[in-house]
Amino acid sequence: MPGMSHLLRLLAPVLLLAAGLAAAEPALPDPAAVRAHTDREVIARWFPACVEPDGGFHPVFARDWTRKPAETVSLVFTARMVWFAAACAEHRPQRRAEFQTIARRGAAFLDERYWDKANGGLRWEIAADHSPLGGEKHLYGMAFAIYALCAAHRATGDPAPLAAASRAFDWIEAKAHDRRGGWAEALDEQGRPLEAAAAGDRIGTRTGYRSMNTHLHLLECLTALAAFDQRALVRQRLAEAVGILTGPLWSEPGCLHMYATPDWKPLADGTSFGHNIEAAFLLAEAAAVLGSDDAAARARQRALVDHTLEFGLDPEDGGLYDAGSAFRPATNRTHVWWAQAEAINGLILMDRRLGAETPRYRQALARLWAFIEARQLDREQGGWLWDSCDEADRLPAMTDKGGNWMAAYHNGRALFALEGYLAKP
Repeated sequence: MPGMSHLLRLLAPVLLLAAGLAAAEPALPDPAAVRAHTDREVIARWFPACVEPDGGFHPVFARDWTRKPAETVSLVFTARMVWFAAACAEHRPQRRAEFQTIARRGAAFLDERYWDKANGGLRWEIAADHSPLGGEKHLYGMAFAIYALCAAHRATGDPAPLAAASRAFDWIEAKAHDRRGGWAEALDEQGRPLEAAAAGDRIGTRTGYRSMNTHLHLLECLTALAAFDQRALVRQRLAEAVGILTGPLWSEPGCLHMYATPDWKPLADGTSFGHNIEAAFLLAEAAAVLGSDDAAARARQRALVDHTLEFGLDPEDGGLYDAGSAFRPATNRTHVWWAQAEAINGLILMDRRLGAETPRYRQALARLWAFIEARQLDREQGGWLWDSCDEADRLPAMTDKGGNWMAAYHNGRALFALEGYLAKP
């Protein structure tokens, strides 16, 4: 039919363009490739390089993974490396004994060096020579310690890490739980909550105020602790943490306030896309432990991920922006490594639930992985960069691969989750 052939000639460029666009859309990675990435770019970079003779971990590494001097070693960093060693013991069974030893010694180091024997509670940091330092204590660090100690108990079966985790919970309960709900975050050396002040605390929150960040990680550690510590109070506090994140810290259409006053009045200070999508899967884990994984809980979790996709995902390259607001374009468009990792976890959660209905989460995950491999990974020196390379492949200003705020917890956890998802979607 002459008319049909003419129509096909007219449509040919459009069909070719559509085929090219489809071909350009990235696919999910091969499971073996992700496992190789985890082994090469995370596990092999940190272990054994960071392990100290006394069981601790060295935090600071240059771009080429040579050690740099450390002024202090934070509780957050040590806890995250204990957690990662325990996770490696579970996810790399052929090396289980090796990583069990690192996790066991790391948990003992954490308990011995950070626990304040005079006042109780866990120190925020110790000196580079691992001697104790005083000063402000903070629940953000203690939350990670509990999380890590529970992981060490799970990976080794040893009772000592769990006993240390329960002791830390008891101290927090006695010193920091607040009659107004939630927890005081910053405390003095004796464990007295610091009053509201203009100065910033250990994580930059206005001293005495409430942060989504600390309460999110309290939720995380209480979920882990509730799996082993069967006391009703642990579950009660876990439910309370869920209520805070889905109550005073919740904002429509699906994001979290970053800060609140001491009496839980939210402060208008933007929202963090990485924390929001991380909250989605941490709330899902908490709901599973509490037996409260109902339709309303799932709707909130989906709203957090959907809001992140709408406002936080870079439409050009698939990476996750840092920060924005409830209904406006992102205000901080940097691509920080930990946010990319947490986006993996949130997208996996939603694709497992809703992949039969929509491909959007799977497609976003494939694009995000392509972004990580192209721009978050240091292809010359190995490991993940703090911030991504730009479109011209220029390195970010900060190229150190480790520090008190940069350990193997975020990307290690996400990569293990991605391995499991690709093995069994």
